[in-house]
Formats: sequence, C-alpha cells, structure tokens
Amino acid sequence: ASGASVSLAVEGAFDITAETGVAWAVGDLIYWDDTNNHGTKTATSNTAMGYAILAKDSAAAVGRVKLQPKL
Repeated sequence: ASGASVSLAVEGAFDITAETGVAWAVGDLIYWDDTNNHGTKTATSNTAMGYAILAKDSAAAVGRVKLQPKL
C-alpha cells in the first residue's frame, strides 16, 4: 500500500525463480523478466539484475544470482 514500509535487498546472492528449458553457467548475465516473473538469459525487453553464481541445469526452476546494481 502507498506509504507502507517494506524491506528489500539491492545487493547479495539470492535463489530466484528461473525460466526452465535454459541452462545457466557460472558468470552468465541474468535478467529479470517482469512479464513472466523469473530470471532469464534473454536480454530483450528485460532488466539486467546480476550474474549466475551457480550452474543451473535446464530443468531447474530456481537459480542463484549475485545482484549487481547498475549493470
């Protein structure tokens, strides 16, 4: 709600929901897909959020990302 207090993080490493069907390698640049609400390697129309810090196989629905402000 407008004016409500919130807690959020702008740096650190987090497990995030990730697209399936695509593997991630350590160091891959990860973007936030706000339409589908998950991390993706697709840059088009998405916002860079950080780097994969653990490999993710294509079937996994969660990936670990190190947030990197101002990519």
